[in-house]
Amino acid sequence: MADVGIALYHRLKSDSDIASLVSTRIYPGVVTQGATQPYIIYGKTAETFDHAMNSDPNISSPRYQVSSYSTSYSQARELSKFVKNSLRDFSGDLGSSDEPLNVQRVFIEFEMDMSHRDLETFEVVHHILQDYVIWYSSS
Repeated sequence: MADVGIALYHRLKSDSDIASLVSTRIYPGVVTQGATQPYIIYGKTAETFDHAMNSDPNISSPRYQVSSYSTSYSQARELSKFVKNSLRDFSGDLGSSDEPLNVQRVFIEFEMDMSHRDLETFEVVHHILQDYVIWYSSS
Protein backbone atom coordinates (compact mmCIF):
# COMPACT_ATOMS: atom_id res chain seq x y z
CA MET A 1 0.00 0.00 0.00
CA ALA A 2 1.17 3.52 -0.78
CA ASP A 3 2.51 5.74 1.98
CA VAL A 4 0.35 8.83 2.52
CA GLY A 5 3.34 11.14 3.03
CA ILE A 6 5.01 9.97 -0.19
CA ALA A 7 1.72 10.26 -2.08
CA LEU A 8 1.29 13.82 -0.75
CA TYR A 9 4.86 14.68 -1.81
CA HIS A 10 4.17 13.42 -5.36
CA ARG A 11 0.97 15.48 -5.56
CA LEU A 12 2.73 18.69 -4.47
CA LYS A 13 5.80 18.05 -6.66
CA SER A 14 3.71 17.41 -9.79
CA ASP A 15 1.65 20.61 -9.47
CA SER A 16 3.01 23.10 -12.04
CA ASP A 17 2.06 26.20 -10.02
CA ILE A 18 3.85 24.87 -6.93
CA ALA A 19 6.86 23.74 -8.98
CA SER A 20 7.14 27.22 -10.53
CA LEU A 21 7.95 28.60 -7.06
CA VAL A 22 9.74 25.79 -5.22
CA SER A 23 11.01 23.44 -7.94
CA THR A 24 11.64 20.31 -5.84
CA ARG A 25 12.19 22.08 -2.48
CA ILE A 26 9.50 20.06 -0.70
CA TYR A 27 10.75 18.48 2.52
CA PRO A 28 9.32 15.88 4.93
CA GLY A 29 9.56 17.05 8.54
CA VAL A 30 12.46 19.49 8.49
CA VAL A 31 14.28 21.56 5.91
CA THR A 32 17.95 21.11 5.13
CA GLN A 33 20.10 23.87 6.59
CA GLY A 34 20.66 26.75 4.19
CA ALA A 35 17.89 25.69 1.81
CA THR A 36 16.85 28.30 -0.74
CA GLN A 37 13.45 29.85 -0.17
CA PRO A 38 10.63 29.50 -0.93
CA TYR A 39 10.05 25.90 0.13
CA ILE A 40 7.43 23.58 1.60
CA ILE A 41 7.68 21.38 4.70
CA TYR A 42 5.04 18.71 5.34
CA GLY A 43 4.47 16.06 7.96
CA LYS A 44 1.87 13.89 9.65
CA THR A 45 0.65 15.33 12.94
CA ALA A 46 -1.94 12.66 13.84
CA GLU A 47 -3.94 9.76 12.46
CA THR A 48 -7.34 8.46 13.46
CA PHE A 49 -9.06 5.22 12.48
CA ASP A 50 -12.78 4.59 12.16
CA HIS A 51 -14.28 1.67 14.07
CA ALA A 52 -17.36 -0.49 13.64
CA MET A 53 -18.78 -3.08 16.02
CA ASN A 54 -18.57 -6.20 13.84
CA SER A 55 -16.15 -5.18 11.11
CA ASP A 56 -13.21 -2.98 10.29
CA PRO A 57 -14.25 -0.30 7.78
CA ASN A 58 -10.57 0.17 6.77
CA ILE A 59 -10.88 3.94 6.72
CA SER A 60 -8.01 6.11 7.91
CA SER A 61 -7.86 9.88 8.21
CA PRO A 62 -4.35 11.14 8.89
CA ARG A 63 -3.84 14.84 9.55
CA TYR A 64 -0.97 16.49 7.69
CA GLN A 65 0.51 19.92 8.22
CA VAL A 66 1.77 21.60 5.04
CA SER A 67 3.79 24.78 5.58
CA SER A 68 4.81 27.30 2.93
CA TYR A 69 7.92 29.39 3.75
CA SER A 70 9.39 32.50 2.14
CA THR A 71 11.16 35.71 3.11
CA SER A 72 8.42 37.47 1.12
CA TYR A 73 4.97 37.46 2.74
CA SER A 74 3.21 37.77 -0.63
CA GLN A 75 5.20 34.84 -2.02
CA ALA A 76 4.42 32.68 1.02
CA ARG A 77 0.71 33.53 0.58
CA GLU A 78 0.86 32.72 -3.14
CA LEU A 79 2.57 29.39 -2.48
CA SER A 80 0.01 28.49 0.20
CA LYS A 81 -2.77 29.35 -2.26
CA PHE A 82 -1.24 26.95 -4.81
CA VAL A 83 -1.01 24.21 -2.16
CA LYS A 84 -4.64 24.77 -1.18
CA ASN A 85 -5.75 24.68 -4.84
CA SER A 86 -3.89 21.40 -5.32
CA LEU A 87 -5.12 19.61 -2.19
CA ARG A 88 -8.48 21.01 -1.04
CA ASP A 89 -11.40 18.69 -1.88
CA PHE A 90 -9.16 16.37 -3.91
CA SER A 91 -10.47 12.84 -4.44
CA GLY A 92 -9.05 10.03 -6.55
CA ASP A 93 -5.62 8.47 -6.89
CA LEU A 94 -3.00 10.42 -4.94
CA GLY A 95 0.69 9.86 -5.53
CA SER A 96 2.66 8.16 -8.26
CA SER A 97 1.06 5.98 -10.91
CA ASP A 98 3.23 3.07 -9.68
CA GLU A 99 1.64 3.06 -6.24
CA PRO A 100 -1.42 5.33 -6.03
CA LEU A 101 -3.39 5.88 -2.85
CA ASN A 102 -7.16 5.88 -3.33
CA VAL A 103 -8.33 9.01 -1.52
CA GLN A 104 -11.99 9.66 -0.81
CA ARG A 105 -11.42 13.34 0.04
CA VAL A 106 -8.86 15.83 1.29
CA PHE A 107 -10.23 18.46 3.67
CA ILE A 108 -8.48 21.63 4.76
CA GLU A 109 -9.11 22.17 8.47
CA PHE A 110 -7.37 25.47 9.16
CA GLU A 111 -4.74 27.94 8.04
CA MET A 112 -2.54 30.25 10.08
CA ASP A 113 0.00 32.97 9.21
CA MET A 114 3.21 33.04 11.23
CA SER A 115 6.54 34.85 11.04
CA HIS A 116 9.89 34.50 12.76
CA ARG A 117 13.39 35.87 12.42
CA ASP A 118 16.04 33.51 11.00
CA LEU A 119 18.74 33.28 13.67
CA GLU A 120 21.57 33.01 11.11
CA THR A 121 20.57 35.64 8.54
CA PHE A 122 18.27 37.76 10.73
CA GLU A 123 15.79 37.86 7.84
CA VAL A 124 12.09 37.65 8.60
CA VAL A 125 10.68 34.35 7.38
CA HIS A 126 6.96 34.09 6.68
CA HIS A 127 5.30 30.74 7.32
CA ILE A 128 1.77 29.88 6.20
CA LEU A 129 0.65 26.72 8.00
CA GLN A 130 -2.22 24.65 6.61
CA ASP A 131 -3.74 21.58 8.22
CA TYR A 132 -5.30 18.86 6.02
CA VAL A 133 -7.21 15.66 6.80
CA ILE A 134 -6.86 12.95 4.15
CA TRP A 135 -9.60 10.29 4.15
CA TYR A 136 -8.55 7.08 2.41
CA SER A 137 -9.21 3.37 2.38
CA SER A 138 -6.48 1.59 4.33
CA SER A 139 -7.26 -1.90 3.03
